[in-house]
Order: sequence, then structure tokens, then C-alpha cells
Amino acid sequence: CQGEHCFFSVCNIGTEPYLISIGDNVHVASQVTFINHDVMDKMYSYMCPDMVFHKKKGRITIGNNVFIGAGSLILYDVKIGDNVVIAAGSVVTADIPEGTVAGGVPARRIGDFYDLMEKRREEQDGAE
Repeated sequence: CQGEHCFFSVCNIGTEPYLISIGDNVHVASQVTFINHDVMDKMYSYMCPDMVFHKKKGRITIGNNVFIGAGSLILYDVKIGDNVVIAAGSVVTADIPEGTVAGGVPARRIGDFYDLMEKRREEQDGAE
């Protein structure tokens, strides 16, 4: 499901979009990829034809007021809280708490959402 006031540049939502939940005011930059399953089960099945392996899949939950920077990768079984910025090129492998700026590989807290918002506001005020 998807909330209101969302923007998506060219991105890859994966093969199970029903496993992705997106809140209000979510903006996704270009080349972001959402991965909601892996295919290791296929590899293992060929290696061990007598055994049964199941595809591992999981949900991706994105809160309200979230920006995901270009080229980021969001893996399954993660929740991105409200008021979050994910820096470009990040790999989100674990939950990102509310009010966080996260970045890196793997993504981790690198700042505060509200501090960044205030900095951006001050930059705009100085440009006028």
C-alpha cells in the first residue's frame, strides 16, 4: 500500500510489491532498489535435490516523511520509521528508527532528521 503525497523516480520495487508498505510523504530518488526476497533456495535446491528449500521473503515498511537517496538498496524484513532520511548509496539491512538520518553500507545512524531539516531551512534563508 502507498500513502499520499509520494514521489518515486525510476526505481525497482521487486517481484513482490505487496510486501512493501509506504506511508505518506515518501520520496524515493532514482535507482533505489527494494529487495523483498532472496533466491538462495534455488541454489540450494540444485545442490541438494533431495531436500526442500523455501524462498525467504519479508516485508519492507516505510513510515511517513521519508526520503530515500539515489542508488540505495532496501532489504527485506526492515522497517524505516517516520521522519527519516536515507543517504544516497546506502544499504538498509536493519530497522532505521524514527527521526534518523542514516547512511552507509550497511546503513547506520549518521545524524538527526530534525537537525538536518533545520540546516536545510537555514541554507535556504541564507540564499535569499
